Amino acid sequence: ISGTVWPEASQLACEGETVLEEAPAFSSEHLRARISRMDQRMSRQVQRALQVPLHRRVRRVEAREYIDTFERTDSRSQVLHEFARLDFYMVQTIHQRDLRELSG
Repeated sequence: ISGTVWPEASQLACEGETVLEEAPAFSSEHLRARISRMDQRMSRQVQRALQVPLHRRVRRVEAREYIDTFERTDSRSQVLHEFARLDFYMVQTIHQRDLRELSG
């Protein structure tokens, strides 16, 4: 949703960038007003974008969320989806192994 770009961009604004300083309130208000008319998948994405800016999220958790979200859509690329799943699980396996080594 292009409206979620404004809150994201405003988080990175510099002092004096008036438009970006006003963007969070404006875009949040309008996105919240439209959430009830969105499908469930889109509604969840917008709510996440309003709660925590993308640049402050844990990338691997975000990747997992997108894998789950797009698993339920018809318009996904099978190859890309499978690659994302494999990548996520490979990195997860590495982290689990590292944790076992550190705690063992």
